[in-house]
Amino acid sequence: MATGRYVHEIGTWSSAEPYRGTPAGWGHRLMSEGHRVVSIGKLHYRSSDDANGFEPEILPMHVLDGIGWTLGLQRSEPLPAYDAPVEFANDAGPGESIYTRYDRDVLAAALNWLEAEGTRDTGRPWALFVSFVAPHYPLRAPQPFFDLYADADLGVPLHPQSEQRNNHPVLRRLADFYDYDRHFNKDTRRTARQAYYGLCSFLDDNIGQLLTALEDNRLASTTRILYLTDHGEMLGDHGFWTKCVMYENSVAVPMILSGPGVPAGIEVGAPVSLIDVRPTVMVGLGVSGADKEESAGVSLFASIGSPDEDRIVFSEFHDGGAITGIFMIRWRRWKYVHYVGYPPQLFDLEDDPTEGNDLGLDPAYAEIRENCDAKLRAIVDPERVNAQAFSEQKSRLAELRASGLLSKK
Repeated sequence: MATGRYVHEIGTWSSAEPYRGTPAGWGHRLMSEGHRVVSIGKLHYRSSDDANGFEPEILPMHVLDGIGWTLGLQRSEPLPAYDAPVEFANDAGPGESIYTRYDRDVLAAALNWLEAEGTRDTGRPWALFVSFVAPHYPLRAPQPFFDLYADADLGVPLHPQSEQRNNHPVLRRLADFYDYDRHFNKDTRRTARQAYYGLCSFLDDNIGQLLTALEDNRLASTTRILYLTDHGEMLGDHGFWTKCVMYENSVAVPMILSGPGVPAGIEVGAPVSLIDVRPTVMVGLGVSGADKEESAGVSLFASIGSPDEDRIVFSEFHDGGAITGIFMIRWRRWKYVHYVGYPPQLFDLEDDPTEGNDLGLDPAYAEIRENCDAKLRAIVDPERVNAQAFSEQKSRLAELRASGLLSKK
């Protein structure tokens, strides 16, 4: 989101290899142009001691101790034990958590900033990055928001006994590692889904208060807003919870743009990506030459005017539980998932939007798979990048062991 570059280009492979302020992000560029660039809330970078592209960072949340989740580095068999799923499954329902309390503090700080600083005429445009945690785990929603869904039809997990999960070696190991589903029953699954939707409404309410503050401080007519998140939530589909897989519930994210120069009520069907954030922010703030930077990202302002329905978007995963690199492209109606050293997956998202029918080994789709694989390889060399990720993570583990820090995580 900061750099407009893919994971394999910048080496932030896992949660224990966080961003350190390099390469420069959109915040650095805006500050060099004289903008005020402020963050409030979660960043999950290494540390505020790094020059991260924000000044100041208000209530920043960074990775634990500047190190992060070291289990994400340990991807070779045998995988380490991960004990959190049982705790998270048992901690779902109504109530407050450390994260909901943190989000309330983030909201209060953002409201104060808009009133005190957003309205101050300094002659310098400002960019404010407000980052909430919800609906992140634990799935504990404040009571009023949990109660919103007391009588709602929340559906049930799709493909809960997924043959894909059970039969694909990589998905099976991911499911063994992140074995949340084993700790739920019918009632607690419903409670967890209710809490998740409650947390989404809690987030909506916080954002609504920010939008109201823009109106109250007469900033709405001059402020462009980009709303997005970093990933989705599986909610039991295919037997998975949280993220870490390439199904739509995990990788599809909201991307909403509004404000001056943005037509209301337009829904663009062309795919978008988190690498589009950098060009969108800079074009939206009028930075000269922003649309000519060397990046695969595309400004959403350009997407509104001339959406590229043929565009390919790309995702990759090299974190905990993944015994090999996972690479995905979305192209037209197709989703292609490449697992280095293992069988691929292919889904026709028009005919099969819930991804229940894996065409990855179907002979009738061999040509489509070959076409998708060629398009993937035009973006990345999966085998080379997979080897690089494992090598760099092995080196990082050795550093942590030598410093005595690994045993603390």
